[in-house]
Amino acid sequence: MSQINRPPLSLELECQIEAALNQIHIQYWSRLEHMQELTSEARDDYKLISSVKAPQIPPPTSPNALKLLLGQYAAALFESEATYYPNDPELPHWLKKLAERVTSSVLNRVAQVEHAGTFRYVSLTYHNVQLPEMQKAINVALEPEVRKRFVVAIKEQVKESLVVGKPPKPQNGGQARKGFVEPILLKRGWSVFMWATEAEVAYNTAAGYMAGKKTYASTRVKLAKALGLDANQLP
Repeated sequence: MSQINRPPLSLELECQIEAALNQIHIQYWSRLEHMQELTSEARDDYKLISSVKAPQIPPPTSPNALKLLLGQYAAALFESEATYYPNDPELPHWLKKLAERVTSSVLNRVAQVEHAGTFRYVSLTYHNVQLPEMQKAINVALEPEVRKRFVVAIKEQVKESLVVGKPPKPQNGGQARKGFVEPILLKRGWSVFMWATEAEVAYNTAAGYMAGKKTYASTRVKLAKALGLDANQLP
């Protein structure tokens, strides 16, 4: 086994992953900023210069909400890349390395948000969640994501073992779907992630549809509605 840190993927897939990651980072930057509150020093300064003499009730701390947000951030990043990983003996190694990269990416982004917040005198430290607690929250969120990928891989192996000897079906469904949907997304200025968000489905669900995977009828309705189409118009 080569033990490379991620599987080799086509440039097209790499671009899709990159676009999805960028959209996720933008979305969660805003959500993290929304959770920042004035630092204690800024509050003290405000009291000194404020003409309001009545005591001001400070906003409540939300440590669990912050931990949940970090976990959701990490899970979104992980899923947006892991969904493209092939079923391979090295999959456990790839997923482990991906989880490590995601953890580092989220913590780095928190540091960047905090640095930007210094110019507005706001910080996430108001919620009193220390770095080890952040890392633990991320790890807890990623553990089921890694297990889920293993389950998917095992199911695919079982399916392949059941159809040994049967001629493979032509895999042109993904090309037909991409050829139909991509021009619509391009016209709207959407990525696949934005389409999934508008349709209120998981990113990997929309990406799986584009790749030719089987899709539930209810999901097709959501995907089509987001594009302003009827479900029977989708390939």
